[in-house]
Amino acid sequence: MIDGTEKNIEDIEYGDCVLSYNELFDQFEEAYVTITNSYQNIETYNIILENGITLHTSDCHPILTNYGWSAINANKAFINHNIMITKILTPGMLIKQVNNTYVKIIDIINTHDYNTLYDIGINNMSHTYIADKCIVHNVYTPIDFSKSIE
Repeated sequence: MIDGTEKNIEDIEYGDCVLSYNELFDQFEEAYVTITNSYQNIETYNIILENGITLHTSDCHPILTNYGWSAINANKAFINHNIMITKILTPGMLIKQVNNTYVKIIDIINTHDYNTLYDIGINNMSHTYIADKCIVHNVYTPIDFSKSIE
């Protein structure tokens, strides 16, 4: 969250203020949640990081790395997120974090489980948010800037 606290993504609500990353200016900024999404029965992967954090994600969720936007399945990520994926996500790559440092991917495990995964839409053009201190991309959702968040 923008105030430095953390909240599980399934608990984030419309109007919450989250931290977003603006690639153009290489800076973090606040953004307001305009939509929350849940997706049922999604094959789940665990991305094990060097710092002990495990990211739970789908194969097409873009994550910002030292190579740019990367995903386990680059073709699916391009279709679902409408951004160019520069590299397939693999162990050894570095994920950009909120403190402008990088953390190494130790392993990527297909859990062979199908779970509910969550995503949020925000009111800026970056389409990014922070998950467990890592910069991730949301599903592309058209934004109606005529609506304000109160």
